[in-house]
Amino acid sequence: MLCAWATVMNAQQIWYVSPNGNGGGANWGDAGDLHSVVQNAASGDEIWVMEGTYYGPLVVNVNLTIRGGFSGTESQLQDRIPLSNMDVNTVFSSQFSVLDAQQSGSVVTVNCDRFIMDRFTLTGGNTNFGGG
Repeated sequence: MLCAWATVMNAQQIWYVSPNGNGGGANWGDAGDLHSVVQNAASGDEIWVMEGTYYGPLVVNVNLTIRGGFSGTESQLQDRIPLSNMDVNTVFSSQFSVLDAQQSGSVVTVNCDRFIMDRFTLTGGNTNFGGG
C-alpha cells in the first residue's frame, strides 16, 4: 500500500532512519530507529527511512513527511531510485520500506493536520477502524 497526500511540505530538518538504527538520526552514519525519530521530530520535519522492515504500530502526532526506500547513501531526495527505474518484481520488498504492525492494531495512527508517507508497504494491521 502506498500512501501519499498531495500536500507539499518544506522540511525544516531531515532525520535519517535505518532498520538497526540506534543513533540520533542526524545523518545516515548516525541513523536512528523509526519510532524514536518520529517522536523527536518537529512539525514540518522530513524523515528518510532506509529500505528494510520496521515493526510495531507508528503514531504520528506532528505534521511530517516520512519517505521510505532509501539505500542509505543519498544526500538529496533526487538520489533515491526513481519509481520508473524500479524492478516491479522487487518493488514491495527490497526497494520500499515495510512497516509491520504485527497484528497489534493500526499500522499508522495520524494525529495531525498534514502527513505524507511514501514508498512504504503497510502490513499487519488489526483494527476495526480501517488499517493496512
